[in-house]
Amino acid sequence: MTSWNTRAVTTSGSQGPQFYEPAWSTQMNNYNVGGTDNSPGAVRQYYWSITFDDYGKQQFDTAVDDSGEIYINGVYQFAAGGYNGWSLRETPGYFSPGTYTISMTSRNTGSGPWGLAAQWVGFSVPPPPAISSFYADPDPQNSSSGGTPLYSTTFYWSSTSIGAITSAKILNGAGDITLTNTTGGSYSINNLPQSTAGSSSPSQRVYTLELCNNGGCSTSPITVEARNDNTPTTGWASLFVDLEPLTNTTKLLGTLANVDMVVKVVTSSSNVTFGPSANGSFSNPAYFTNTQSVYMRSTTLDFNTDISGLGNVEFGKVNNKLIPVTIGNLNTFNVTFRTRAPKIKETFDYSDVANIDPYPDIDKIVNNPQEFTVTELETINDIEIPVEIKTDNPDVEVQINNGTWVYLREL
Repeated sequence: MTSWNTRAVTTSGSQGPQFYEPAWSTQMNNYNVGGTDNSPGAVRQYYWSITFDDYGKQQFDTAVDDSGEIYINGVYQFAAGGYNGWSLRETPGYFSPGTYTISMTSRNTGSGPWGLAAQWVGFSVPPPPAISSFYADPDPQNSSSGGTPLYSTTFYWSSTSIGAITSAKILNGAGDITLTNTTGGSYSINNLPQSTAGSSSPSQRVYTLELCNNGGCSTSPITVEARNDNTPTTGWASLFVDLEPLTNTTKLLGTLANVDMVVKVVTSSSNVTFGPSANGSFSNPAYFTNTQSVYMRSTTLDFNTDISGLGNVEFGKVNNKLIPVTIGNLNTFNVTFRTRAPKIKETFDYSDVANIDPYPDIDKIVNNPQEFTVTELETINDIEIPVEIKTDNPDVEVQINNGTWVYLREL
């Protein structure tokens, strides 16, 4: 604790002279540096070293005969009081803890006693810091338009303070944050609370800025609301069958439910888009909000032309287009656009050939045993993909589109 009076040893290494005058106050007689002379207008000044232990405006009791002032580090502070009292004086400005040079003057307007007396008695603290602003940016509740949950934000604050900030913190339920002791600045966090749509949305947490100086502490609380649940709970359609080949097809995957933020729907497949309605605007990625429908649009694959291993069947193989889809925070899953199986067996619908003589007639052509029967014209209109025509009779030939007669590969 600071302790000083004018009877302390001066900077010259000794105490100043002391005088007793019945007209002076008790304090003036106890603490004075003084004397008497016949030098009208004489001015005397003494210097001491003083250490302030606390930040504040420093307070002194003073008395002087006839008049005088107190200086600290050569800077005028105030005029001292009269010699028959003991007056409280306070420095106009604040002083930080430290050692200073204090001086006091005595001005004798006439002859007779002169003297100066002072004693440090205390200090007055400054007001706590004045917080001008404290806010979070981006706003966690409204900053998930990109479809990514927001767990981070930056706090910004500004304030004014008489004297240095001695302590700066952001108090919250997730662990207090110690800040750089400045009147203003910023601090980023990445641990905003997780919201759960339907039960804790938005998720709230109170962050309180606390700034302190030698005069005390000021606080400013803000409530941060977070909407970051992008995990929908609706089941999603993943298989669409009997689709026509090479057809631009739009199918409903499902409806968003139990999310509290914008949700991104995306695929790595090309020529696949998403939209909120069958006839709406489509894109990839696309962004949806709770209760919106999610449609997917893509062109189906062509017929599967692989008929290996099928045997004597009417239809071939389906053709699956697998489309990986990610909806919000769900794991990526495959949506299948299945092109139906093509028909690979022709149904012959011409009339039977009966009671017709073979051609040529072997009874009329000598030494030419070759004879054959020709069916009527058949239009192939059931088979949907190119297939090979084969037969179990090695003597059968076919003519396609009035071309050359050719033998078939045997079954």
